[in-house]
Amino acid sequence: MILIKIFRRLRSVIYYAINAIHMYRFDATHFYKHSLFNGLSNEDKYLGAITLRAHVVEKGITMPNRRYNFGEDNLNNLIKLCNEYIQRGYNTDKTQFVAALSAVFEYELIHLENNKSISADISKAINALKEQFPKVHIERQLILNKSDIFHPGDFKYIAENRHSIRDFCGPISMQQVLDAIKLAQTAPSACNRQPIHIHIIDKGTNPILFKNILELQKGNRGFGDNADKLLVITANLNSYSGLDERNLAYVDGGIFTMNLLYALSYYQIASCTLSASMLPTAFSQNILNTDQVPISIVAIGDCPQSILVARSIRKTVDEIVHIH
Repeated sequence: MILIKIFRRLRSVIYYAINAIHMYRFDATHFYKHSLFNGLSNEDKYLGAITLRAHVVEKGITMPNRRYNFGEDNLNNLIKLCNEYIQRGYNTDKTQFVAALSAVFEYELIHLENNKSISADISKAINALKEQFPKVHIERQLILNKSDIFHPGDFKYIAENRHSIRDFCGPISMQQVLDAIKLAQTAPSACNRQPIHIHIIDKGTNPILFKNILELQKGNRGFGDNADKLLVITANLNSYSGLDERNLAYVDGGIFTMNLLYALSYYQIASCTLSASMLPTAFSQNILNTDQVPISIVAIGDCPQSILVARSIRKTVDEIVHIH
């Protein structure tokens, strides 16, 4: 009997290993083929690369302590990508492309408005784009009042007015945070597994861990230190089975994160989502249990009465809907 059990167990492990190799090989090949890692080979990839760099410009414009002449290398690369996109004959009416041009033109405009100079090369490159697209309207980043963003009880209003806020003006109570988390628990999860854990790092009580997490994340320079707390969202893997569920923790985690952002807005808590796309081993040295995977980090704090936020223009419905 013992030998039979060992054989069955070994057969199960071999079967799992063979299927895992097949599935992960497909994942790796599929990602390499279709991601930016494999170079710019089509219109969608160009739009993806352009959008990433345009958002860096938007973020720079809306920083609480804005530096002028920020991100010149990024801006040069963005302009280069835009010119390549044009030369390839791609659709210059696409929302993402027009939004990128708007961000480039606004970069120049904020320097003019504040009597700051930009390099002659950048100015020349921007003017060349303006000559090609004289009808592009500069969609300025938004200056909002706190009351414009938060309107409890009206989901449509909250959804349309929620923004990533990178300007925090003070602490918020732990009870506010717990209330928001409780509301966010209305998020669905596969088979009601509820794999989510939220690790609350309070700058006031654990400044070292707070600093370590921000340093690991790397994408919060210029505003992360001003947050009052970090919410590190993780999902444990204990309730998932089968290789076809290997990514389900991230799906459940993404749904919960969005619900949490809406809940934070409901309770008038300023928030900014930070990517947690780093190796779990880096996190495990700080807060993760070995059965958990990082989903996202949300920096939170009190919201100023007046806030400058990135407009982050969305695609039109027609660009994302495919009726079959």
